[in-house]
Amino acid sequence: MGLRLAVLAALPGVALILLKPGRMGHSYQRLGLWAMTLCVVGAGVGLAIWTRTIAASLGRLLFPASVPLSVLLIFGWFRLGRRLPALIVGCLAVTAPIYLARGCQPSTLLPDAQVPAGTQPIHLDFGDVARLYAFRVAPQRTAQGNEVNVTLCWQALSATQSDYSVFVQLVGEANSVAGRRGTYPGLGSFATSLWRLDDSFCDLYRLSVNIDAQGPAMYAVEVGLFDLQTGDRVPATDAAGNSVGFVGVADVKVAGPVVALPSSAKSVGATLAGKATLLGYEVDPAPSGNELPVTLYWRGEAPMAADYTVFVHLLDAAGNVLAQGNAPPRAGRYSTHWWDPGEVVADRHVIPLPADLPPGDFRARIGLYNPNTGERLPLAGDSGDAVELGPFSLGRPQD
Repeated sequence: MGLRLAVLAALPGVALILLKPGRMGHSYQRLGLWAMTLCVVGAGVGLAIWTRTIAASLGRLLFPASVPLSVLLIFGWFRLGRRLPALIVGCLAVTAPIYLARGCQPSTLLPDAQVPAGTQPIHLDFGDVARLYAFRVAPQRTAQGNEVNVTLCWQALSATQSDYSVFVQLVGEANSVAGRRGTYPGLGSFATSLWRLDDSFCDLYRLSVNIDAQGPAMYAVEVGLFDLQTGDRVPATDAAGNSVGFVGVADVKVAGPVVALPSSAKSVGATLAGKATLLGYEVDPAPSGNELPVTLYWRGEAPMAADYTVFVHLLDAAGNVLAQGNAPPRAGRYSTHWWDPGEVVADRHVIPLPADLPPGDFRARIGLYNPNTGERLPLAGDSGDAVELGPFSLGRPQD
């Protein structure tokens, strides 16, 4: 924190030098400062762009910019006060060895793969290198720009000469990544080549959520080991020896702005058991192929302990069910127990249509039910357990 404040304190001074140099030097010196600034900015932007394409971030790639950055900081502090550079550098000289010593301490070994308090046991083997036997993710509700703390407890399965890296990332719908972290075990102080058989320890990984992460949405916390040189991941297996392609240990909800009912949606306003309200819906009047997309707009009214499934039935004029598409909200990627009161959820469903369905007017029956019991949530006022929508036309030319 102190280093961050020192860097922030230098920024006004750097801006004054670049825009209003005063007695700091001639124009060619000012040009040199601008060149150093562009070097630092270019290195930072380049690293940010490159980081978004891989499963790890390497801060050492900023080392070439450390010299111009240091010069800019010194000039910035000097512009604000002649004694300020000596004061800040002196404080850093005293405190830096303390933090370096803490960061280089080896991980504390745990006896017999002890599961620490507050963690959840798990059994995932990564090749013959390591076993992930416990984990903890906190908090499980956060917002863009915040940190998620992921604790992973490892046990060495064998000695290895290779130094594998650990990756932790937040993966959402369509494999979107809302944040990732890659590092060596022990944050670099306990490489896998130093492990001995049955060594057990826990690591804490602080994972920053991207400021542009989509929300509200659910993201799975994916973890694993990989070879930094080749990018190859170490294959994972569960306790039964089955291959695990996606190692998601927990879910994290990333909050987002309040979603309003779009003007194109038809308003409904039906409340189910005081838990959720169907605000409106949208139906594609000219579906392509044999699938009918239906977007439902729900608003959470109260916390829900159960994960309810949405049922969407397509009805003819006589009320007969012609097709249906039952699925959890957002195809299982946003369970109802994550919905917050007042939150609006856009929930897209696809109904497979019969190949011989003729054009005409149809209705839809919508509701929520508990998949474990089959019990539906009733409508307010004892008016049934489903909302009927429509009529709407399908397959006909639209005006």
